[in-house]
Amino acid sequence: MGKLNSSGNGQFNSTTPTGMTNIGKRIKKLLTLSRDDHEDSVSRMKATKEALEEKQKIL
Repeated sequence: MGKLNSSGNGQFNSTTPTGMTNIGKRIKKLLTLSRDDHEDSVSRMKATKEALEEKQKIL
């Protein structure tokens, strides 16, 4: 695990390689979730647009 910081209060120093790796993994996960949410939103908007166009053709 990471090293204790100089104050010795049990908090891990965020500059340790392990800490940076964990932060990097969390950021990557958040970015992936954001991208997936964006792709889902775009898909829904396209489907809505197509449905409206079909409805207009019928009318």
